[in-house]
This record gives sequence, structure tokens and C-alpha cells, in this order.
Amino acid sequence: MPVATTSVRDLLFTLLLKVGVSASIAALLARWQTFRRVLFTEERDPDQKLKLMLFMTPPLIVGVTLRLGSYQYRFADLSLEGAFLMGLLGGRVVGPIGGAIITIPALIAKPSPIKKTSGTSAHSPF
Repeated sequence: MPVATTSVRDLLFTLLLKVGVSASIAALLARWQTFRRVLFTEERDPDQKLKLMLFMTPPLIVGVTLRLGSYQYRFADLSLEGAFLMGLLGGRVVGPIGGAIITIPALIAKPSPIKKTSGTSAHSPF
């Protein structure tokens, strides 16, 4: 069974691309006055938390969809980082709900078939 190996160079390049994608999303969101007002508010009411979540989830959903479409776009998936950031900015409710919304394309997508071998191997715990 071939094992997929990823070099350190590939991982660093992927991380660099993730930083670029997150910077471009931040630049796009910062152009809206409503987002800036919600972002720089010290105490957010539930309406502002909902606006924050609605501003941040669509670009993150696009990233998850790109990752599902092709392995080459795995750097565009910022779902973990986005859910963490929504939790920091919005609180205990916004982070998990936003993270759940971000995962909707992955739940809808058809899972890839996993080849099962007959018997168990020495490396498998099952």
C-alpha cells in the first residue's frame, strides 16, 4: 500500500498559501463599513454577533468547497482557523454554530470510497 508522504517544503508552501488566502479574505471583509463597525465594537449584542457570523462564513464555505473540488486547493480550506476566530470574536455560541455552518459543504459532498482490504494488516488497529 503506497503511503502519501508530504515534504516539509510542501507543508511550508501550503502554510504560506493559507496566510495569503486569509489575508485576502481579511482585506475583502475590511472594506465593508458594517463589518468594521461590528468588528471594532467592544460589547456585541446578539444581532451584531449574527452579522459577524454571516460576514465570515461565506468565504470560509467557498474555501471548503474548493478543497472538496480538488486536492490542489487544500490551502483554501480555513475552516478550523475561521471557526476558532469566530469563537474568539463572537463568543461561545458564534464559534460552534459558525463552524457547523462551514462544514455543510463537506457533509453534503459525496464521500470518497475507501478501499478495504480483506483481513487485517500489522499496522491497522482493526
